[in-house]
Amino acid sequence: MKKITSAILLLAAMLLILPSCEDENINLASRVSLSQTEEVEIVAENATPFVFEVNSDGDWLVVVPTWIKATPRYGSGNDAVTLTFEDNYSFVYDEEGNVSREMNGVRHGKVSIECASGATSFIVCQEGDPDKPSDEIRTITVAEFNALPDGAQLYELTGTVTRIANTTYGNLYLNDGTAEIYIYGILDLEGQPKKFSTLGISVGDLLTVHGAKTTYNNAPEIVNAQYISHVKSILSVAETSKNVGSQGEDFTLGVSYTGDLKVVSDAQWLAFTGISTVEGGTVLNFTAAANDGSAREGKITVTATSGSTVASQEIKVTQAGPSGGGEVITISVADFLAVPESSTQKYQLTGTISGSINTTYGNFDLVDDTGTVYVYGLTATELGYGASNDKSYASLGLAAGDKITIIGYRGSYNGKIEVLSAYFVSKQ
Repeated sequence: MKKITSAILLLAAMLLILPSCEDENINLASRVSLSQTEEVEIVAENATPFVFEVNSDGDWLVVVPTWIKATPRYGSGNDAVTLTFEDNYSFVYDEEGNVSREMNGVRHGKVSIECASGATSFIVCQEGDPDKPSDEIRTITVAEFNALPDGAQLYELTGTVTRIANTTYGNLYLNDGTAEIYIYGILDLEGQPKKFSTLGISVGDLLTVHGAKTTYNNAPEIVNAQYISHVKSILSVAETSKNVGSQGEDFTLGVSYTGDLKVVSDAQWLAFTGISTVEGGTVLNFTAAANDGSAREGKITVTATSGSTVASQEIKVTQAGPSGGGEVITISVADFLAVPESSTQKYQLTGTISGSINTTYGNFDLVDDTGTVYVYGLTATELGYGASNDKSYASLGLAAGDKITIIGYRGSYNGKIEVLSAYFVSKQ
């Protein structure tokens, strides 16, 4: 081998202080080329050494992960490099101190050839136990993620935050245009739970997370997703739903935006009256007229435009009838989760009984095509908001899997949204 110059020794010293699996700032260079550019696949045990050619008019260094050995590690000009591989197994000890040898999950390593003007590289993929998670975190769409089987394998998802259900744990909905996924908890960069408020995430932001697929009540979700990054939206409205009284009222919605703002109401009884600056930020002002008839809904659409970037958010406004909530609004589970708490407004929901069932008080999960909500007590007849449960659930003869219609109020307990003081309407 040709004599190694002082320049390559300096380069080697600098690279050796980097992590052995360094893969950042890789720039293709004209001074180095390899006979191998495609991914190399090897077996988990007793893999055959792999040889590739380096062609360069200068000095170079091979950078590999710890489970790959390169011979030689550095050189100059044209030469052959031989890679040898550790077996993809680990020793596992049980509680009694007995040791066993178990195959790890699939792993990937980058073989990078560094020179003074840049680098080029290829990937080595070593087979592993298919029932164990791979070290590769693949970026996929939400629709692709939802179609996967449950497992421990991590994937990277990026989408828009459409609703935030809990600001302590970070329970939210993520939509990338292909589908929507419910995330039950976000971990901060240090992997800590219940730190969601420190991340500064709002509805409309573009969020990237790592998570594994799981299923709850037949709906896909991610439990304790790892926060990676987010990009602030040019528009953020503080609420996605609003409940107003039958007598009519003025109300505000907090907003932050960049560029030009447009606000449109689809209901004559719901008027936008302007933008104000108040202590703590900017608000949109609205007036809801008195309601002399049945309960009704309106939709406000807020759109921000900054250059070629456009962002919109919808706010659903519900208003009770003159009886102060006697009128019932038929609603999906997803929409029920988004409305504010109310001790006067009744909501009618239809779904399937699921989860752990308390047959004395009628506590269970109600599931429809849009989501899941916990019903904290179902009675045979209407007793009124806050009334003591009469333990009449057993008389209904209901069981898991039954599709029923109920009426109840939107409440919560310890941050978990619930249907309260619900009563039975019908069974399909």
